[in-house]
Amino acid sequence: MEAHIESLPERLARWSRNNRAWVRAGVVALVLIAIVSSIAAVWINNERNAKTILSDRNRALADEKTQLAEKERTARIAAEEAQKKEAEQRRHAEQVEEYLVSAFRSPDPNMDGRKIKIADILDRERERLKAELNDEPIVKARLLWAIGRSYIGLGLPAEAVEVMKDSRTLFDKCLGRDHQNTLKLMGNLALAYKAAGELDKALALFEQTLEKRRVKLGDEHPDTLTSMNNLALAYKVAGNLHKAMSLCEQTLEKCRAKLGDDHPDTLTSMSILALVYEAAGDLDKALPLYEKTLKKSRAELGDDHHNTLSLMHNLAVAYREAGLLDKALPLHKKAVDGLKRLLGAGHVRTRISIGEYAITLAAEEELEKAIALGEEIGLDVEVVRWKHQLANPEGLPPEPDDSK
Repeated sequence: MEAHIESLPERLARWSRNNRAWVRAGVVALVLIAIVSSIAAVWINNERNAKTILSDRNRALADEKTQLAEKERTARIAAEEAQKKEAEQRRHAEQVEEYLVSAFRSPDPNMDGRKIKIADILDRERERLKAELNDEPIVKARLLWAIGRSYIGLGLPAEAVEVMKDSRTLFDKCLGRDHQNTLKLMGNLALAYKAAGELDKALALFEQTLEKRRVKLGDEHPDTLTSMNNLALAYKVAGNLHKAMSLCEQTLEKCRAKLGDDHPDTLTSMSILALVYEAAGDLDKALPLYEKTLKKSRAELGDDHHNTLSLMHNLAVAYREAGLLDKALPLHKKAVDGLKRLLGAGHVRTRISIGEYAITLAAEEELEKAIALGEEIGLDVEVVRWKHQLANPEGLPPEPDDSK
């Protein structure tokens, strides 16, 4: 009979039965080791996480300090730039003020200042600027711009065109062609071209200004809306009533949405659209729009504002075209009296208003008053124009220019 040889598992099982206490102690020890190991692992992991969190927090604090320092640096640079810009603008303003004071000082101390004409002063300073301020091109450009606008205000658009062209050249070089001031000057120059009768140049410049403003400022910016008003009015003067009416209606819609019904720019759009309706022969649309606009203009701007007086004139002419002479005559008189006070009897807008008033008086068969008014503006020159205006009356557009 062969002896049985125990396998290792059998010997272990027999040993476990004979040494149960040791086995239980070993199991307990293993469990304790597992628990301690787990606790140690958790603690080590927590320590690692805590270090990571602390590191992240320190990194975040460092980033925050860096960002704060960068913001402070940027703010400091911006403040310094703003101070420099303000100082430069103050210096420019002081130079302009000094120049204007010297401009209005008579070169002849024996000359009576009350007899000096503004146009003569502007002519003199225009020549003087050709040789001066070449080292201050921005100041020179602003002065030329101011002289040009003064020429327009005096009814001398041809002179305005020449100085504004020089001003634009300087602005283009110093500020760039898309700068806000350059675009404003372009709008003023286009107005001067229109007033001087150079409609082709005016239209091209109006269109160019509007395109640039749409790209730079967007369709609903007030400057863009001003350009749309100016272009619409130029289309009307050029006889392109379809384009004028379409652009007017778009502009008015945007003005109402952006600025409200009573804003001066909205009133300007309403006034131009009424002019276009009238030019198209649609008095049913023109008259109520004129009346509504005039009422709002009186409330917002007052009776003596130039746009309110222009509206009075235009509505009076429209009343005459509609055969409502009893409404036209008192409005004509208010417009003429107001324009005389505001601009003087010799200004081109006043003369136009006087001429249209005389035509309405003649239509009412008040010939003596009509002739007396005609003599104020030179009947020998104007009578032919009046005959044409009986079929084609001349309106006074509002002034939606860029110099507000």
